[in-house]
Amino acid sequence: MPPDQRHALATPLTSALRALLFLPLSRHGTVPRWPLLVVLALGLMTSLVQGYVYGDGTLFNDYALPIWLFLPFVLLLIGLWCDRRAQPDMGWMMFGLLLAAGIWIGWLYAGVYELARLFLSRQLMEWFGFVGYFVASGWLGLAVGIGAVRGIGWVRWRGLLFALGIALIVLALQAWLVDAPRLLYPDYSAERDEIRPPPPKLAGEDAFYGETYLLDDALDAITAGKPGVPEVFTIALGGDAEQAVFLREARSFDTLFQQRFATPGHTILLANHDSATGKIPIATQTSLSAALQRIGQQMNKDEDVLVLYMTSHGGRTHDFLIDNAPLELNQITPQWLAAAIREAGIRWRVVVVSACYSGGYIAPLMAEDALVATAADATHTSFGCADENDFTYYGHALHDALRSHADWLPAFEAARVAVSERERREQIEPSHPQLFVGAAIAGKLVSWRAH
Repeated sequence: MPPDQRHALATPLTSALRALLFLPLSRHGTVPRWPLLVVLALGLMTSLVQGYVYGDGTLFNDYALPIWLFLPFVLLLIGLWCDRRAQPDMGWMMFGLLLAAGIWIGWLYAGVYELARLFLSRQLMEWFGFVGYFVASGWLGLAVGIGAVRGIGWVRWRGLLFALGIALIVLALQAWLVDAPRLLYPDYSAERDEIRPPPPKLAGEDAFYGETYLLDDALDAITAGKPGVPEVFTIALGGDAEQAVFLREARSFDTLFQQRFATPGHTILLANHDSATGKIPIATQTSLSAALQRIGQQMNKDEDVLVLYMTSHGGRTHDFLIDNAPLELNQITPQWLAAAIREAGIRWRVVVVSACYSGGYIAPLMAEDALVATAADATHTSFGCADENDFTYYGHALHDALRSHADWLPAFEAARVAVSERERREQIEPSHPQLFVGAAIAGKLVSWRAH
């Protein structure tokens, strides 16, 4: 039989391409069935391939097969109901054209999408993917509707209304099927079978109960100050166990204090991190309060100075993060810290808080006998708390400054300048490090440095 005398569904892919271009289709002869089976198989294969490539699917979801077939069979039933001719073929036309045209549009959409990824930003690609999906669905529905009614003898307005109705049905069902289960879904068994990381060491009974002895030993190691000799006592604290940068920074300052400022037996390190569990007392309100109380007992209150360095994350409400899973720990606040220092009877103190929004500690800790330095003001974040870093930005700058400056105040100013210059180079919003120096402690710092 000549090609123009065969039914369009004898060559469904060619006919679908003509339908997408809104060209006439042959309605001669009877509707062949086997080409519909072929195009059904090709459509299924296309959906599986695209689901594998673009949807990360690897496992077949047999429950999704009826959903995938839902739209073609809806159009089949509509066509069988609307076509009242002696030899009706509208339903099968829409069934076959939808499957075949869907193959063409699926690959065309995939190609255009890949090309657009070369030129559009991620945000524009999200918009392109959303709009493109519905444009393609509308085109598909209109092409199928027009192809189905062409040549069956309907008046033009009736055929046009039918085609628009089919287009709307396809659009509506495609929108409904956006979140429907896919034919392929990812294999999550590998993730389930992965070896779970071991629980935190602190979850172990020995480590948990051993913390009491570890802290007691560290506190017992703090020796009494010598009368008549101004001395420095130090506490270095790393608050967040989730990121090792705070442990490294606290440990580095503890070492620096021992080398340059503090008398042996006058330092204590408190830090949270799984690698430090069982080696360093954990940092909590309780352990910090105990350290302050011990130093308050051992120091000569009118001669000696406390240097407290704390590093962790900070919140907008000025909470200093104390975190060490699986424990539920209280956070340190400016008001709590001021009260803990006061209750320990410590007069002279230098308090450094390296955390976001740490400027909120200035006002509660202000006193004539106090110096308070913070990595940021009360409304800005500080930077550099990535897990792989050895220091935060402020911690790095202050550590370098204290190693190279003989006096405290020039060291804090050098750190502020270094942080500001780094933030300007990296074009990030300034953190505005803060410094408060009480009238009485300014003169004392000179005598301590001279000693």
